[in-house]
This record gives sequence, structure tokens and C-alpha cells, in this order.
Amino acid sequence: DGRVVGVTTDDGRTLPADVVVYGIGVIPNTEIAEAAGLAVSNGIEVDERLVTSDPDISAVGDVVSFPCAQLGGAMTRLESVQNASDQARAVAARLTGDGGDYRTLPWFWSDQGHLKLQIAGVAHGYDHTVELPAEAGQKTVLCIKDGVLVAVETVNGPADHMIARRLHQHPTGRIGLVLTLAVLLFATLGPFVAPDPNAIDVPNKFLSPNLAHPLGTDNLGRDLFARAAVGTRFAVLVALAVVALSGAV
Repeated sequence: DGRVVGVTTDDGRTLPADVVVYGIGVIPNTEIAEAAGLAVSNGIEVDERLVTSDPDISAVGDVVSFPCAQLGGAMTRLESVQNASDQARAVAARLTGDGGDYRTLPWFWSDQGHLKLQIAGVAHGYDHTVELPAEAGQKTVLCIKDGVLVAVETVNGPADHMIARRLHQHPTGRIGLVLTLAVLLFATLGPFVAPDPNAIDVPNKFLSPNLAHPLGTDNLGRDLFARAAVGTRFAVLVALAVVALSGAV
């Protein structure tokens, strides 16, 4: 009747199954590279600048095995749109005289029904995790190795994901971890620590009569202004902390 009933393996066994998920692209197609005499091992091998064993040939994308900066230079093959796109940009920049080693932070996503799964960094080899407070249906987990943040995994938390990508781009050990925790905690708890909107003197220009809100236009304007005030103060404090800790002041 056209329905799946099982999977037959190479050794002749049949595994009964009602549903079969077929993953395409797991094995890199390196035949052309091998025929060209390029070094191949779990993909086409390239160096930090994405150059193959032939200095006149560069390679990018899912098929490439490259020294991943986030994994201490370990040869790694990543299958993601972000990695392929950023590697192509890196090679283009190098060919036009404005490029260096490829060190871009990897990030991933997948939409599974009502769930948006996102990862910033490479969640490999971490020694413990920290789960941040979150609303129902959301989750943010920090993956930490030797006191350094290596990845942030989120479920239905796009704001935390974007913050993590920005802060995690250039990790600074324990200092970076503390600052990342502070920012993510504020992003999570911000709605609960914002000051009383009615206690703030809000300029009239922020109270637009066109804003529809179940609590009234004034309440909405005051609420937005209050949250913006808290966010601005927090951002300034974080910026000053980063500058001070880096020895710039």
C-alpha cells in the first residue's frame, strides 16, 4: 500500500519501522577533491584561512574540515547555512586582500513545530551547565568549560540567542562568563525588575494617543519608557565594566 514497513541494511538484516527519517548529506562528497589530489579526511582539509593542500584552491561549506577556533583548532566539519555562508565571505575577503583566519562563531537553528531550537557556539566538551530562569515553554542553558562559556542553547528564546552571539563572539574567560550571565539574566528578568512606570516623569512625546493598549495609552507609553530606561542604564554599566576590566581605564 506504499507505506514504510522497515529498513534493509547492507548485511541483509531488515529492521521493522513505521516511520523512517532519511538524513541526506551526512557523508561529504569528496570525490572531485580526491581526484584533484587534495588532502581529504572527513571532508576536504583546509587551514585557518580555508586554503586546501593546494595553495591555489580554497574550499568552504559542509564538505570542509577546518581547524575550529572555538575547539582549540581541532579539525571540525560543520553542516549549517551560517558556516557555509561565513566561510564564503571569509574567502572572498581574503581574495580581495582584506581577510585573515576564519574565527567566526558557529551558530545553528532548527524549527520543530512550535519549538525554535537555537545554539550559539559549539556545545562540545563542556564540564557543566547553568539553566537560566525562563517563562513556560522557553529554556536557556549555558554550556561552560573550565570557567569559559562555550555555547548557549535556547528553546523559544531568540532574544537570549542573539545576546549570546554578540557576547560570546570574543569570550574573555571568567570575566566574559560573568558579564554574559548578567546580561542574559537581565534579559530574562527585565520585565520583573523594571521600575513602576507611574513613578517616572515621562515626556509627553512618548505618550502617543495612537498606541492601543488594554491599560490605556498613558500606561503603555510609561511602561515602554521605564523599560528603556532600565535597559539603557544596564547597558551602560556593562559597557563600563568591560572597559574597566580590559584595562582601558
